[in-house]
Amino acid sequence: MSNQKLIYVHIPKTGGSTLQAIIIRQYGKKKFFRINKRNSLEDFNLLDKKNINLLVGHFPFGYHIYFEQPKKVQYLSLIRNPIERLVSNYYHILARENNPHHSMLIENNYSIKQFVEHGINGKTENCYVRFFSNNIDTPHNSCTSEMLEQAKKNIETHFPIVGITELYDQSILLMKNYFGWKQPYYIEKNKARINYNIKNDIDEDTIATIKQYNHLDIELYDWSKKRLESQIKSSDINIEKQIESFRSTNKIIQTIVPIRNKIIGRKN
Repeated sequence: MSNQKLIYVHIPKTGGSTLQAIIIRQYGKKKFFRINKRNSLEDFNLLDKKNINLLVGHFPFGYHIYFEQPKKVQYLSLIRNPIERLVSNYYHILARENNPHHSMLIENNYSIKQFVEHGINGKTENCYVRFFSNNIDTPHNSCTSEMLEQAKKNIETHFPIVGITELYDQSILLMKNYFGWKQPYYIEKNKARINYNIKNDIDEDTIATIKQYNHLDIELYDWSKKRLESQIKSSDINIEKQIESFRSTNKIIQTIVPIRNKIIGRKN
């Protein structure tokens, strides 16, 4: 794994912050670069890529071209049921006053349905297709079936694994086996501040609108889930047999680590 170059495409509200922490721990804090508000792509381009084995951030497919040997760079990502992700994103914005879209939701009293229809950000309509096809700036409600097929092609060619949030532990154990990681124990990061239940709290008209604006993402999610399930089934290790033991140990770690960190003054 020492010479492995990996790009983690972190799609918001998929459980990706937890996975990002797992990946960074595997590669080491001195060998990764995170693109965010403080660190731009231009900053990354100024670095000696020989010392960077991991690139992470909320950006679309395509950044492998900035490495010295693009064909040797692999990708990793995680996706979630598109309806669940979109509702989670809405409540995430609603709960955080520092979010750039928070004031717009509040001032206009936007419902989830209106949040989707108005396309307040590029993640309300076929977010996954946008990220994986590298069409992140496509105008609202303009994603096409051709973009969907390009997204599938890019995943098949460049992403050995696209994890599924609803199969979280299976996903990370498959990643561990493929990439040669140490045990990927974790503590959940960036959990939602507002509790909700889609079946009980979201009306059918809103669900129908979400599906209408995200039908390509739903197709991509179903296709990716089948792909992952096939990978799990054909893996040379019995992942399903490892799940119980992994979860048991991880539960202990999730109890002990916060206590330890509180004692030594470290964030989880």
